[in-house]
Amino acid sequence: MSRAGQAGAGAEVIDLDPVRRRGAARRDGAPRQRCAHRAGDVACRNYAGPTGYCRVHEPEDAAAPVARPETFGAPPPLDPEDFDEAVDKALAFLRRRLTGDYEVDVFGFDRELTEQVLMPLARPLYQKYWRVRTVGLEHVPSDSGALVVANHAGTLPFDAIMTKMA
Repeated sequence: MSRAGQAGAGAEVIDLDPVRRRGAARRDGAPRQRCAHRAGDVACRNYAGPTGYCRVHEPEDAAAPVARPETFGAPPPLDPEDFDEAVDKALAFLRRRLTGDYEVDVFGFDRELTEQVLMPLARPLYQKYWRVRTVGLEHVPSDSGALVVANHAGTLPFDAIMTKMA
């Protein structure tokens, strides 16, 4: 049965990234090439992109530059008034948590906890550790619903968190 048939009547499976990240061949059947970077007699083991280099070794003047996520620098110095306001917000958040004065939806989702605590913790993982890049957003409808499914292959579901960050 085809993937479209498995999806059900009226559903369509859209592969957001047509080039497979793993495996020996691309979708068109052509073999994947390794990165052209060498350090002495050691060759890079990453797969090459359209420029012949992987994302790590791609030259700065490449014809097709890869969009990089914004990077974290040193945080700007805090104004004492901003610092006081940040402390007040943090204490108010803790007070609401301890007294139970916060809202969750019928499924147990707590928007404030997600947006104020979990997402700031996940942002460095998204930008620095995994260096996530998002492709295929043009296939996600902006005027209706869609089901975005991650290929979760590990014990901890970080793919769902990274999808939320994207």
